[in-house]
Amino acid sequence: MAAFCDKKRWEKLRRSRIYDRLRVESNSAGAPWQSRLYFLLHLMPVEEAGSLRQQLKKWEIVTDKSHGEQGRGGDILTRLLAVFDLYIAMHDAQFAGAELASLELDKKTAQALFVNPGDFRQIFPEKKDGVEDEHLPIRGLREMQRFGTSLLHNFYENHKITGTSVARWQELEKIIAQEQRKLKHLHRDWVKSKNRKNDIKWGAEEETAYKSALKLVTEYRHLTAQVMLQSHVRLHRLLIKILGRLVDFAGLWERDLYFVLLARLHLKGVKTEDIAEQFKDKGAKLENGQIVVALRELKDTGLQAKVADLLNQKETKEIRNGFDHFDTLKVKYFPVNLTAEIDKARRLMAYDRKLKNAVTKSVIDLLKRETIELKWSMGADHKLEKVSFISSAKAFHLDKESGNNKIVEELCDSHFIAMAKSLFTGE
Repeated sequence: MAAFCDKKRWEKLRRSRIYDRLRVESNSAGAPWQSRLYFLLHLMPVEEAGSLRQQLKKWEIVTDKSHGEQGRGGDILTRLLAVFDLYIAMHDAQFAGAELASLELDKKTAQALFVNPGDFRQIFPEKKDGVEDEHLPIRGLREMQRFGTSLLHNFYENHKITGTSVARWQELEKIIAQEQRKLKHLHRDWVKSKNRKNDIKWGAEEETAYKSALKLVTEYRHLTAQVMLQSHVRLHRLLIKILGRLVDFAGLWERDLYFVLLARLHLKGVKTEDIAEQFKDKGAKLENGQIVVALRELKDTGLQAKVADLLNQKETKEIRNGFDHFDTLKVKYFPVNLTAEIDKARRLMAYDRKLKNAVTKSVIDLLKRETIELKWSMGADHKLEKVSFISSAKAFHLDKESGNNKIVEELCDSHFIAMAKSLFTGE
């Protein structure tokens, strides 16, 4: 391990609890599955792996399973956390050789996101020792390289960060601390003014000052998301999350196909064990739940013909394969059009109206958690035609019942919403 990591990072890892746990576990019976899990984690975005690790830590606290506890539950948890800790630590390590070349590619990609490449160096100046500014989201940019960042270049090209945005961000950075304090104090005064025992008054002048401070703080937050490349990384994560959700529906389709096939076999008095014994490895795939492969390989048995209507011929299988193999991330399917992909999922689930409607509902709910509101218009055949509405979710300040005078904050910046809209339209 030390051979792949720089000396400083290796010494830090060696002194940590991660190293001690891994050294103990390396000679245990559980090492083989730990190795497989470690390599499997490389197929996941590091943020998702981190979130899963946090859930395991919460479960450890709730169930009081300490690291030194004997017993099956505590032992497995210790081994799981050791793998996750190693993956996250090594993911962020400063590797040598090929990894540095990848990092250079990240910087070139980041510079290309600005209208003026010189603005990139203003925002992320190099330190004296040559190390990149810690505010540059290297982890996110590296994830984009791993999971198809080139497919988003057309959206980034159409929404580059302008010199005007950079200049305004630099201007606001000088006064933002003062405006944030002002906003905090005004909000405190507003809360106190609700209590009649206090002498603090809240009138039109204070409300105007609150609106002014909120406007500047919101503008600074939105510009920070742009110039710090947080919006670009967020757009990529949104793409991966939605494609992952479509894979879930492909899994539901396979599950239902398998259940219906088992029901038909039962009506004919045929057991999967009999098929496995008669056709050996081909039948074993059916017994193990590999329904699509099994039906393809058992075509000579007459079994496939009995479920041809469920497969919906060529189109349905192509949709399923496209989702499972993340074809959307391949250059030959450029540009990305998530509306078209979501409509494919609806066609895949057309055998069940509730599941068909659940496709769009689940994506809309996912977007709401990302503070995005979206609606589609549909044609006469219930096909998704286009995005009819996309906007940032809103937060309301102070009195929510103040009618037309509500103080509203846009949670997403217009730059990110414009890129997200392009992602759903392919433009």
